[in-house]
Amino acid sequence: MGAVGAEGSHTVLRVTVGEVMNQFVVANANDCIGCRSCEIACVLSHNGGRYPDDAEAFHPCIHVVTDGARVSATTCRHCEDAPCLNVCLVGAITRKSDGIYLNKAKCTGCKRCVQACPFGAIQMVPKKDTASGHGKAQAHKCNLCQDHEKGPACIQACPTRALHLLDEQLLDKQRQKKQQRTAGEPAESKMPYIHRLTPLLDSLPHRPRQEAAKSPLELRKTTFVETYQPFSSQQVSSQAERCLRCSDRAVCEWTCPLHNDIPKLLELAKQGRIEEAAELSHQTSSLPEVCGRICPQDRLCEGHVHLRQNMARSPLVMLSVISTIRRWQTGGSQI
Repeated sequence: MGAVGAEGSHTVLRVTVGEVMNQFVVANANDCIGCRSCEIACVLSHNGGRYPDDAEAFHPCIHVVTDGARVSATTCRHCEDAPCLNVCLVGAITRKSDGIYLNKAKCTGCKRCVQACPFGAIQMVPKKDTASGHGKAQAHKCNLCQDHEKGPACIQACPTRALHLLDEQLLDKQRQKKQQRTAGEPAESKMPYIHRLTPLLDSLPHRPRQEAAKSPLELRKTTFVETYQPFSSQQVSSQAERCLRCSDRAVCEWTCPLHNDIPKLLELAKQGRIEEAAELSHQTSSLPEVCGRICPQDRLCEGHVHLRQNMARSPLVMLSVISTIRRWQTGGSQI
């Protein structure tokens, strides 16, 4: 552990030479779009690659925080002189070579660590004892995916590469750039980072969302016509192209009660592969032609797709997809 010394009115932590600086995940707010792919990846990595059984069991260690037009992700900073470690009375929180780790088996649920953390990075989550049926609250924090060979799952899943593992080398590189600017050297012109979503995000304001047309009320009152008219093939393709495919396991898939692979459905619909879309839909739903009509998608998959305010919202077009699938299933002409 580093030594603590006083310089003026400030307390300074000196890390002993030879020790490894704690690593932690840091987000670049300029690149974060708020897609929550990091949260989904975090939960899946701690749940064997499966979605939790219900929303109450969804406890990511990283959280997307939105404040007006600003959006970023926050998680444990793995402090060198960690307040959570200092206040833990049972030794459940310990320092290892590169971070601060929590042993849940030792946690008594006293909540001292939650109160001590200045970043709000520790939360209490319920854990049910299968033997007794009773539950207790336990501390929950980032462990840098120490059991994963590829490192933190959130970093791997971020589509815009807004997340980075800040280690001693990267921190030193940032420090040197600041020293150069302080010395008056011309700063390197930083070009905007171009990632795979940049062209699509730039095009969204020019391709607004299109609502499906409703049949006239008088006609709906006296006949059994469809309430919403199916999109044409051009409309399906145009609207399906608005899907960001932000991650292999996107937030829209998690918030769908059936965990439909919505990005894949939209991709197939965009390509006109309606039969394959129908087969994919039937893998998670026995009645997609019915669910597609009654699903409150505005409060489920669509309702949870939130991007920064300066970007156009990226809505889904599940009504169009299911309507197209239904026409193929019932023998109607494909659009």
